[in-house]
Parts: sequence; C-alpha cells; structure tokens
Amino acid sequence: MKDTNLHPANKNQILYVEDDRMIWEGALIMLREAFPNYKVIIATSESRVEEQIDIGVISLEHVAIVCTDGSLAEFSTGWDVMERLRSLSYTGPALYIGATPLPADKEHLYSGTCNKLDGIVESILEYLVEK
Repeated sequence: MKDTNLHPANKNQILYVEDDRMIWEGALIMLREAFPNYKVIIATSESRVEEQIDIGVISLEHVAIVCTDGSLAEFSTGWDVMERLRSLSYTGPALYIGATPLPADKEHLYSGTCNKLDGIVESILEYLVEK
C-alpha cells in the first residue's frame, strides 16, 4: 500500500507556470480541488515568477512542486523559469507540461513530464507523496 503522508506543512505551494488562460484556469480549478491544503500559484512568464517572489507571494522554501509550460509570455520559456529557480536554490521537484519536446540540454532541470491537464493531478501527487 502506498504511503499517503504528504510533504511537511511548510511545503504548501504549487507553482503552475502557463500563459494560456484557458489552460491555467482549468488547472487552477483542478489543483485547488485535488490539493485543498496547498496554495496554487499561477504565473505566466519568468518575470511574473520573479515579481511574485519579490513581493512574497512565492516563497521558495514553501514550494512543493513547480509545473512549467515550454513557451511562455514575454518571450520566456519554462526552462528559463527553472534555470532561475534553480539558481535561487530551489531543489524540489519540477514537471515539464509543455506540448513541444523538452530540449535534451534542459532535461536536468525537471523531475518528469506530463500533460498540461490530463493526468496532472496524478503526476503531482506522485511527487507530493513521500516515498
């Protein structure tokens, strides 16, 4: 039987980075329903992630998982976001949810890949459940 103990209470944020409003609105609804004890934070670009870190909305020590699309607003990419977060010492899991293939030289930034909406809850759960 799988252990269902989630990460410690201080890891209570899910960061979902996607610029397509229809996609992120759907994800927001699904993730809030599936993970009511987590704060789901939406960002549309690397600069929006940085702004939210600067004003305290995103706290890297509280982020349980990051999900990023490939192409984002403002000519940024999901791997730009992950490179920045990794440079700020984020060591937690990250899922690539882009429709385009993840470049081989960026695979090291991510823990895995999944579809933007179909299966996202199950994929996130795999990383939130302590092994």
